[in-house]
Amino acid sequence: MADGKQYEQGNGQTESDQGAEDAIAQNLKRVFDQVASEPIPDQLQSLLDQLKSSGGK
Repeated sequence: MADGKQYEQGNGQTESDQGAEDAIAQNLKRVFDQVASEPIPDQLQSLLDQLKSSGGK
């Protein structure tokens, strides 16, 4: 792709389209992993504890 031309892949996307999608997917995964590894906020944990102690009623 050094010649500046974009070549279509079998799915109708160009190499640059696929590269952009890969970069977006990697960034989304990174952000999701960061959020998923954060601790549960105190207020939410308190609500969960209340639900657990009330039997979910």
